[in-house]
Parts: sequence; structure tokens; C-alpha cells
Amino acid sequence: MIYLLLSIILMGLGINLVAHAELGTSTLTAIPLVMSELVSLSFGELTMIFNIILVIFQIILFGKGFPLLQYFQLVVSIVLGVSVDFWGPMIQYLELNHFLWQLIAVVIGCFIIALSITIQLKADLVNNPGEGIVKVIALRFNTEFSKVKVPLDLAYVLIAVILSWFTLGRIVGVGIGTLVSAVLVGYFMRIIQKIKEF
Repeated sequence: MIYLLLSIILMGLGINLVAHAELGTSTLTAIPLVMSELVSLSFGELTMIFNIILVIFQIILFGKGFPLLQYFQLVVSIVLGVSVDFWGPMIQYLELNHFLWQLIAVVIGCFIIALSITIQLKADLVNNPGEGIVKVIALRFNTEFSKVKVPLDLAYVLIAVILSWFTLGRIVGVGIGTLVSAVLVGYFMRIIQKIKEF
């Protein structure tokens, strides 16, 4: 459980690096980032609320058979939200005034997120809410994980784009960094897995 919580804290750092680069955040944090521009809640608080909503959807979809252990996803949501707000002020001191530095921040952030997810999978205790909702939908509708993951990620991005465009008049939280993170996180996870096996 300690490893799981540490990995969530690490994830907060990765999320902040990607977001601070201002090239577009990860698919799962795009909606909370847009919302942070609209309401007086922090990015971390909105990340926590968004993840709790994902857990509630899992409980509704799974019904009474929802595993008792997976209720700890609510704790994971809270820790992640606190972690995002913890790292945020520190990351703000990084001056990313060139596209190259912004891109490097995204790449490093993606690596940290990938490392965090790999640790979570290794711990094999509680699902991250973002992965948990995909698993539950896949089980509920008897389909493959990947066939749910991609459309769901696209849905998050589409909602963030529509929300930011119609409320702020500009696109916030979605950009080349979103595409890079969508590709790199999985790629880095495979590399970390191979290094671990070696």
C-alpha cells in the first residue's frame, strides 16, 4: 500500500510537469485543467473530484458486485488531488520559455507518469480510477480494455475542447502535449517493464 501511495504522489509530479509545459495535458486531466480556469477550485481539487466521479460511475456500472478493495480508489483520488496541489507551486518556478524546454518537460512528465503507473500495476492492489473505469466498462459490456480506453480518452479530450471553447473562447489543456503524452506514457511503460525484466 505504501508503494501505491508513493506512486500516486509521483504521478502528481508528472501531471504537473506536463500541464506546466502548456502544450496540452494528459487526456485524463484535460477536463479538470479546463474546469480550474472556470471555478475557484484548484487543479488538484478538481482532479480529485473528477477521479471520485469516475469511481462513482464504476460503482454504478458494477453494481453490488463492486469489489470492496476497489473502494480504496476514493483514497487514491484524494491522495492524487493533494499531490497535484503539492507539486504545483514548486513546478511554477520552472521557466519553460522555449518550445524545446516545454517539450522536454512533457517528455519527463510522461516518463514519471509511466513509472508511477508501472509501480501501481506491480502493487496490484487498487486500480487507479482512470484505469478502473476502463476495466469496469470493458467487463460490463464484455469487450477488450483497449477498445474502451481509446474512445474514452478521446471523449475526455472532446469534452475538454468543447467546454473550453464555449466558456473561455479558446482551447485550454489540449494540444500537442496531449498527443505526445497519449503515445509516450505507454511507450515508456514498455521500456520500464523491459528494464525491470532485465
